Amino acid sequence: MNGTECSKCRQWYLKNNDKYCGYCGSSLISVDIEPSGEIILISQIAPRKKVKFNNTGNADAHIRLECIGTATDLIRFSPDDFTVRAGMQDEIDIILDEDKLPDDFTEQEFIFRCIVNNENPKDKNLSVKVKTGPKPVLLTEEIDFGEIKKGDIPAKRTLELGNKGATPLTLKDVRAAGGNHLQVEKDFKFPIKISANKGIKIQVLWDSNLYNSETGSEQAGFHIIYGNYDKPDFISAKGKALTFDVTQDDIQKNILELLFDLKGTSGGLAGNVRAKIGEWESEPKKLCFPASMNQLFETP
Repeated sequence: MNGTECSKCRQWYLKNNDKYCGYCGSSLISVDIEPSGEIILISQIAPRKKVKFNNTGNADAHIRLECIGTATDLIRFSPDDFTVRAGMQDEIDIILDEDKLPDDFTEQEFIFRCIVNNENPKDKNLSVKVKTGPKPVLLTEEIDFGEIKKGDIPAKRTLELGNKGATPLTLKDVRAAGGNHLQVEKDFKFPIKISANKGIKIQVLWDSNLYNSETGSEQAGFHIIYGNYDKPDFISAKGKALTFDVTQDDIQKNILELLFDLKGTSGGLAGNVRAKIGEWESEPKKLCFPASMNQLFETP
């Protein structure tokens, strides 16, 4: 007899255009998908994965995938339709188009119907879950240390950042820039993992004893470096250092001097007095020290 014997019952010879065995009713289309479970695509981390189709049937299988429900342009297949020869296997790529992810997207599952030779075996659906990778967000825009007096204990401020992605974010390091006076609290040990939709607070310092006004032109602030996110962040920092070093020149310019011009008379001492600070000098005032009093007073 012409045809191929049914591998299930061995009681029927199959023709090339047969879809089912005429004796036992078994489908001649038998395609297995590997991996059999849910396929997860993650932006930035795993945006592409391979899927294998094994044709264990007696006929060639032409395959295309069709999204159940609302069609999506987030996922594409390469190739998008293909033929797997009987007894053979083929591999395709499932690709996440990251540029089309909405800003507020976190995760969503998509089910694709596997159409084989224009039929849909009920148990041959492909589940694909799409997740956003780590998505850092700066919750501190700028750090203002305010006025810091030299000699004071280090001023502390809080640097805060979060992760709005659907997967953990690895914070690799926080590095101060702009001078040795800017520091990160030594209690923090990097790297640190920040869970999805969680945040972290880090103490940063301004040590006035290490401040040098002649520090280079590098912008003051803190570099945020991630282990699994390509773009680093930067948070600027500012503060005003107050110093009170008094020099001899300062003393000469700001000391108060009283200039007396007095003469002795039969009634006591009388004359003028002037006040002087730096280059400023007051108008003379008359003074009189009566011989009978130990009190200084100004004459009218």
